[in-house]
Amino acid sequence: MAGTCITGKEAVEQASRLAPDLVLMDIRLEGEMDGIEAAQHIRSLFDVPVIFLTAYSDESTVQLAKVSEPFATSSSPSTSAMLKSTIEISLHRHKMETARKESDLRDY
Repeated sequence: MAGTCITGKEAVEQASRLAPDLVLMDIRLEGEMDGIEAAQHIRSLFDVPVIFLTAYSDESTVQLAKVSEPFATSSSPSTSAMLKSTIEISLHRHKMETARKESDLRDY
């Protein structure tokens, strides 16, 4: 684990500083920028897969989370085996999407 943040702004700043391969994000963060908005910034600026870990799974929260195009969501608390498989699948998906984008650019 590279770090923990309390606010969305801190999450974006830390992603910029640490260049992580993947971000585990809570939907509800303190401050003006929640986890959903922070995930949008991180994905657009750094092309890093984001997995939401949250205790909130109501329909309105899920709909809001979809906007940031997370690679996955996982209810909190989750088992370590479930989290491990979610991370592995998300990293694989990101790798495949990146390869496809690069291939599309070469073919263009």
